[in-house]
Amino acid sequence: MEQRLMDQLNEWHEADEHQRIVDTLSAIPDEERDYEAISHLARAYNNLGLYEESLSQFDQISKAGKQDPLWHYRVGFALYYLKRYEEAAQAFRRSDQLEPGVQNTEYFLRRSIQKAEKQKREELRLARKTASMELSSSAKEKVLFSD
Repeated sequence: MEQRLMDQLNEWHEADEHQRIVDTLSAIPDEERDYEAISHLARAYNNLGLYEESLSQFDQISKAGKQDPLWHYRVGFALYYLKRYEEAAQAFRRSDQLEPGVQNTEYFLRRSIQKAEKQKREELRLARKTASMELSSSAKEKVLFSD
């Protein structure tokens, strides 16, 4: 991607004009978008709250992003806001391994772990409640149909 376009995209990002980034980069044919263009497009989708679309873009450059802490951070960001906390924690953990000490990464890693644990506890609570209700319902049916 040419430097002039990168500078413009960064300027729009700073001005919170994320839709302009999406519109501009979407006008470039898919096969002509490089790693940087796709990364900027995915970041703009993240900033617009279009996390599934962001992940779709990041998936296109996953091989190239394996060693990029920013790629892992942005993937984690999308997963976090999709409430896929366990996956988000994995992405933030990898970002932190590749570039330790980044405050935002550490913050989202902690929050993802906390929310993943809370999510697991809630799923377990609901599973127990469902099992208890099914057991109770089964017991009532036995009483109704017994002699």
